[in-house]
Amino acid sequence: MGGGQYLGMNHRRAPFDDPRARRAVSLAVDLDAMNTTVYNGEGVVPDTLFLEDSPWYTDIPLGDHDAETAQQLFDELAAEGKPVSFTFTTFPTVENKAVAETTQAQLRAFDNVDVDVEVLDFPAAFARFARATST
Repeated sequence: MGGGQYLGMNHRRAPFDDPRARRAVSLAVDLDAMNTTVYNGEGVVPDTLFLEDSPWYTDIPLGDHDAETAQQLFDELAAEGKPVSFTFTTFPTVENKAVAETTQAQLRAFDNVDVDVEVLDFPAAFARFARATST
């Protein structure tokens, strides 16, 4: 609703049914670096999910980049037999593919995490997202 990109994780399915996996990815992804790569540094990295003038605004800050804590969480999950592995499904636009590929590249710097990128046309992606949210 406010523009920009939103990266969502399906918390109903592994690996993101474990809040440590969600937190690890959130801490591992460097939004400032993403802005530089995808938007040539000209985008605005938000402090909260929605802007103050949004009806959905809350003052809960978005996570900070913390590679050390992210790696600790990835290692902890792997030690329990739950290494983080997932597919980043995205739309075929240049911007969306760049975000997915940048996320994948950033996460490759960590141990015990594996990300595949799947680019789907809009009808196939919407159908997939609808199935994922209904189960």
